[in-house]
Amino acid sequence: MAEKIEEYKNLLSLSYEDVVESLLQKYGPVTDDYFREKSYKRFFNGEIKSITTGKYSRTSEGLYCHHILENKYRNLTDKDFCRNENAPYKAHKKENLVYCDLIEHFILHILITKETNGKFGWAGVEVYVLPNLVQWYVVGINIPNTGWQHHCYEKAKISKNEITTLFVETQKILPSSLQLKFENLYKDKKYSYEHEEELNKHAEDRRIRIAYNSTAERLFKNNIEKKIDDDFLGFPQSKWDLESIENMRKAPSERLRKAANDIIGQWLILKINNVIKVKDRQLNPKKYAILDKLAKFEQMRAEEQEEKRRKIALQNFYLAFHKKYHNLQKLDVEPDISREKVVTLLYKTYYNTKFKSKKEYKIASINMLRDDLLAELNDRLK
Repeated sequence: MAEKIEEYKNLLSLSYEDVVESLLQKYGPVTDDYFREKSYKRFFNGEIKSITTGKYSRTSEGLYCHHILENKYRNLTDKDFCRNENAPYKAHKKENLVYCDLIEHFILHILITKETNGKFGWAGVEVYVLPNLVQWYVVGINIPNTGWQHHCYEKAKISKNEITTLFVETQKILPSSLQLKFENLYKDKKYSYEHEEELNKHAEDRRIRIAYNSTAERLFKNNIEKKIDDDFLGFPQSKWDLESIENMRKAPSERLRKAANDIIGQWLILKINNVIKVKDRQLNPKKYAILDKLAKFEQMRAEEQEEKRRKIALQNFYLAFHKKYHNLQKLDVEPDISREKVVTLLYKTYYNTKFKSKKEYKIASINMLRDDLLAELNDRLK
């Protein structure tokens, strides 16, 4: 195992080109192109939605296939990135591919990042390679037991101390602008995997709160206030809300599924009740004519009571204002008077002899609050 980590550390000291050459010698050339050329061109022309891949895979041996030209083009394994970057087909030719294990793949991307000053390579480190290294070899969770990822895990397997040492050496060779970023990224990934269960629960709690307090509220409101669909299982106006809840019903978490099923159940009950109400209204028009009148009277009564409460509140507000500033009634000053008008009144009643102009007084009183100005005006009018 010690020999293995020394080999990885040695690769870090080489140039990107030398590491590629070393890996070609170690594993041999790649046996086929990454994508089929005709399929690649058809995808670029918008004729098909996916690209046929070649028979290059050696994941059964624990090896990844790396695009050598990822020091010139981003994320060449992603078809959409290839189109966006206008990556030439030559980037996918077998002579521009190399086999590597997981840690060697990490080193390749680190060296690309170093040699391009972060322009290329970093996304591969951040999104694709480092997360697996941290969760598998540092924290020791989510380790694949079967399939191609298990082979890749076993192929590059080293101890926690060794991978930590490798990360320390990695940070040293990165551009100074990325050294702290790498350290923080590693710490964040480590923390997130060490506290994965706790963080997942917090995320679930938040998702459930949003589902009940926002999504469900909009669903129920639309069902009550919007015109009902002919098909009560059809989407309401807030189609996105239903899709969001439906995605929760497919979640691996039992808590999320239970919350989603509860909301969907309540929503269906509302829809069914609305359908029954519509049918009943059609069968009993006289009954609903009376009910509608009663509802209208109730609404009018509620509006009258609300207006009465508003007037009482306004009256109390005026009484409190005039009690606090009782002298202002001499000038018919109302509670909604603006600060500008208070300044004008103060200037006219007292400060017109102390300042050359209203503008000068206005500048002098600029830091005074409206309430302080009102209090002063009230005192001046004693």
